[in-house]
Amino acid sequence: MESSIKTGLAILKSRLARDKFASQDRETMVALRADLEKSDSPYVRVFMDALQNALGDAEAGDIPSAAREIRLIHNLPVSRHALAAWDEAYFYRFELPEYLEEAKDVARTKSLLRTLLEGSNA
Repeated sequence: MESSIKTGLAILKSRLARDKFASQDRETMVALRADLEKSDSPYVRVFMDALQNALGDAEAGDIPSAAREIRLIHNLPVSRHALAAWDEAYFYRFELPEYLEEAKDVARTKSLLRTLLEGSNA
């Protein structure tokens, strides 16, 4: 399951970076959410929120915002086991600031920060 989630995120990241979004991408997002519901990652809620946000953004035609959501989560650990190999410092030093720099929705940003804190304390 971990590899299929990572593969799905990589495909979405690549397609959205090329300003592409089609029904297959929507299906991938829905399938990823279903797979992640079974995950024991402390960041499941971050994944779920980002995928929901990305889907809404993409369907509204805001592909850059959808891509930003996927870039945020593509390296998060998809299981407790994956936490050991995750470069947490890199995430907080580079990936999160990049996301925050481009963020336009204050409520979404506050929700993300609360959710990340909950996940890091789990």
